[in-house]
Amino acid sequence: MQLNYTTVNSPISGRTGKILVLQGNNVRADEDILVTINQIAPIFVEFAVPAEQFQEVQKYFHKDLYARVDIGGDNLVRQGKVTFVDNTVDSTTGTVKMKAVFDNADSALWPGKFVDVTLTLTVLTKAVAVPTQSVQMGQNGQFVWVVKDGKTAHMQIVKTGPSINGLTAITSGITAGEQVVTDGQIQLGEGAKVIISGSAREAAASVVAGSDKRRGHGDGGAKTNSAEDEKNQNSKITVDGKDQNAGGKP
Repeated sequence: MQLNYTTVNSPISGRTGKILVLQGNNVRADEDILVTINQIAPIFVEFAVPAEQFQEVQKYFHKDLYARVDIGGDNLVRQGKVTFVDNTVDSTTGTVKMKAVFDNADSALWPGKFVDVTLTLTVLTKAVAVPTQSVQMGQNGQFVWVVKDGKTAHMQIVKTGPSINGLTAITSGITAGEQVVTDGQIQLGEGAKVIISGSAREAAASVVAGSDKRRGHGDGGAKTNSAEDEKNQNSKITVDGKDQNAGGKP
């Protein structure tokens, strides 16, 4: 009797699922599945990058890329290394598939679970950032309304960088410490008088400076890492006698 045929060895270490055949069942090696085994540690996470953003990702192929996953609950965040980039754009979704491997020693990641993935490409240090809603699009490109001397609004053309968690990096056009309008811009005109209620220094419309911003892309809108958290404060402006909320997270 050849007992070697009575043992089936798994090619990987992992966790078995439901047994699909029982004792006495007839099975064939090329047709029947006895049981499914999923590898838990390490584990791969698959995500997709929109094709229009993939060109930015390609600029960083020369170095190791790392992805972070937000598992949710108790701030569970894990970092893994990108190990796979597909060689074509999926014509049905318009995305490029990528994979990252995670140690997953605590089994926090589970096969089939949906998670938020952040792919970090580079870090902008001491970036000037404004609330994303303050950036408008005009005939001459993107601009913001800057409040001069706390009294009048002026249109300022800007060049923007990556956006992240409600903040957009500004590469040129404004400097740290300037105030921008985050709401009611449609009612503004060049030189319109505004009145800011409360301390202008504490107004949330102030530009953020000295923060690290990370540029990244990922699945589901390409989540990116946030800049340093700033205290959420509110201010109010009056435009031509109408109150407009200018609060926001700087």
